[in-house]
Amino acid sequence: MTFFRRSSALTARRQRDGTLIPDDNAAVRPAVGVVIFALTLLSAAIGSCVFDDSRLAARSCSAQACADGSVCCQGYCIATSQCPDASLADLAPADLAPDIAPTGDRDKDGVKDDQDNCPDTKNPTQGDFDGDQVGDACDCAPSDKAFSKTVYDVGIYTSTDSFAAIDGANWRIFANLLEQQQVNGLQRASLSGVSDSEALWIEFSVRLLSVGDDGLSFDNSSANSPMAGAVLRTAQLGAERGVGYYCGIDYANLRLLLAKTRGNDLAQQSMTLFAEPFAPPGRPLKQSVLLETNYWITMSVSGSQISCRVRLPNQSHIEMSVTDTDLSVGGAALYTAGAVAQFGPVKVCVPK
Repeated sequence: MTFFRRSSALTARRQRDGTLIPDDNAAVRPAVGVVIFALTLLSAAIGSCVFDDSRLAARSCSAQACADGSVCCQGYCIATSQCPDASLADLAPADLAPDIAPTGDRDKDGVKDDQDNCPDTKNPTQGDFDGDQVGDACDCAPSDKAFSKTVYDVGIYTSTDSFAAIDGANWRIFANLLEQQQVNGLQRASLSGVSDSEALWIEFSVRLLSVGDDGLSFDNSSANSPMAGAVLRTAQLGAERGVGYYCGIDYANLRLLLAKTRGNDLAQQSMTLFAEPFAPPGRPLKQSVLLETNYWITMSVSGSQISCRVRLPNQSHIEMSVTDTDLSVGGAALYTAGAVAQFGPVKVCVPK
């Protein structure tokens, strides 16, 4: 780059008549040229925003120190438009972590892969609610430290391929929801690809559309309990047979139910209900179960612990937990008994 055509030794300038007179500014012009040259190089380096780990130690700016429309890149505040390699989205909205070489940060959230609790999912805050060392952004069950790996996750249904109807071909896709259409009796759909698991966690939404006869007896009680929910540790499934732990909402009796089937229970149209000490079976919901209203159910089994929880429309929670050792491993299914119901998003998790 050429800054001056004259020599740095020239200290005078010539008038029109040829007379030389001293030039007081000539001595400083070369120095000014050096400064301009250095600033030009610095501007070019900043403008290209080349990631370089060696510059981390010199980092001197933060998101708070940079004006709107600029980012802190390798310690310098630069306009976003001048930094194509590190836009606001690439660095993180608040630039909460040091800029690092992209080769060591797959998700480009500013946290090196060997320190990132979600190396493939951008999470600059590294939030980990349950403290299981798996970040909330990639944790299948962020509120339960026993489960973090996703084995099934569907938000919008396009087919019934992942579900095998057990008790009749009454399951269909309707408005991107999984719907069970038979109003009477027990109806189950087994989730394919989930079997022989000791520890399982499932969460889903369900809404009852209409109710009929459950076709079951509970501990020698003939009270009708139209319900819908999930079954875990399922095995030996078939028409009027199969074992498993059941968790669901009971429309008629306004309660959250935990139940199980063993041996030939279903051949006798029977289920065993769980009850907490000195309490009747289930947990009262303390409000009516509304038709065409979403309820969120979370169920888990691990070892001898079985837990069932429902989130009600007013966002309150009812939970029931019991201990049982009858069933050790199995799969997962959705079910209704005496109800037409629609199931929304379903997620199934296992330990990492």
